[in-house]
Amino acid sequence: MRINYKTAFGYAYVHFAMEVMCFFFLYTVFGHAGSYIWWMMAMVYDCLAFALQPAAGTISERFPRFSPGLFGGALIIAGAAMGLAAYHPLLSVLRTATASGATAEQGLYEAFFRGLHTGMTAPGRSIFLFGAVILGLVILSVGNAFLHIAGALATLRASEGRMSESGIFVGAGAFGVITGRMLAGAVDTAGESAGAAAGTVLPFLLMAAALVTVWLLEKGSSRASFDEEPCLHDTAGERPAWVVITVLAAIVAVRSYISNGIPMDWNKTKVQLVMLFIVMGAGKMAGGVLADLFGARLVGTLTCILAIPFLLAGADIMWLSLIGIALFSMTMAIALAGIVSVMRRTPGTAFGITTLALFLGTLPVAFFGVPGRGACVALIIIMSLASAAGMIYTLKDRSRAGR
Repeated sequence: MRINYKTAFGYAYVHFAMEVMCFFFLYTVFGHAGSYIWWMMAMVYDCLAFALQPAAGTISERFPRFSPGLFGGALIIAGAAMGLAAYHPLLSVLRTATASGATAEQGLYEAFFRGLHTGMTAPGRSIFLFGAVILGLVILSVGNAFLHIAGALATLRASEGRMSESGIFVGAGAFGVITGRMLAGAVDTAGESAGAAAGTVLPFLLMAAALVTVWLLEKGSSRASFDEEPCLHDTAGERPAWVVITVLAAIVAVRSYISNGIPMDWNKTKVQLVMLFIVMGAGKMAGGVLADLFGARLVGTLTCILAIPFLLAGADIMWLSLIGIALFSMTMAIALAGIVSVMRRTPGTAFGITTLALFLGTLPVAFFGVPGRGACVALIIIMSLASAAGMIYTLKDRSRAGR
């Protein structure tokens, strides 16, 4: 098995830098919002960054000379710059509104809107600044969708049917999410110091390097359409394409849903939170590599089943829980490869289907919250076993790439 390390880790870095920028923006601009505003802004981001990816994939496939990577990266930088530039002068307005009578639990933005309603906050410039922040979020989120598609198309094309490249690319995002989140907290703590300024500039430097990386990788890659050079993935079994797509997308969606109910009473410190995201990313990376070595069906099925006891027994024991989370995270590259196997000429759309499924899996939690502990335990067991059954039903017995 010969992994295309240049493409895999090149776009892994791009994915990392993109998530650092996006989550630095989210936690800087909306980190002090109340729960309702945070919920709305998170929904805007998720809807555009994840649910838009099937359309972004289709556009990128239809126009092979179009560069979704350079386009998406430029949008991320522009959106973040616009939003942050508007947020800093808006921040003084938000703090003034909070000092005018709103409680800390309401959040800065809630106090701002309360002040507009009561006449304590003057409209005009403050509304313009708030609109610029929201527009920046929209632009950044759309850029995120296109840059995801760029990495997916490049790694799927370069992989020659393997799952390792996609797993490495996808897994790197978890490292970027936690880095951006922690960096935003550090900058907020630093206040107006030079360290805060440097911390704010850092995500932009990472994104600039990511754009250069995309440009360099695209220079040496094929620009042929996927009609001319379809993907070589061949992990799906002898099932109708719509069955494979529906079952594997459902597996992605239900696992996105139950991930919110994994008992993690041990997760109380920043170090433990960082460990959680590191293990999540490493699990996604390892899933693709192991599937190439031992077969997609075997690895996908076993990881779904073996994760159950570790997830349930690890509620208070970090290392047991982390083993379960690593196993739980390994199916993403496998599900993607299965869907691409029946959509070889439209891999961008196929990747978009998996991210749309991730988004749909978060909606029940977003609207109805996490169920009780007993219901979560039951859901983890039932849905993990159902996911294993779905892997057995849709994937080949010994599908190994690059052997």
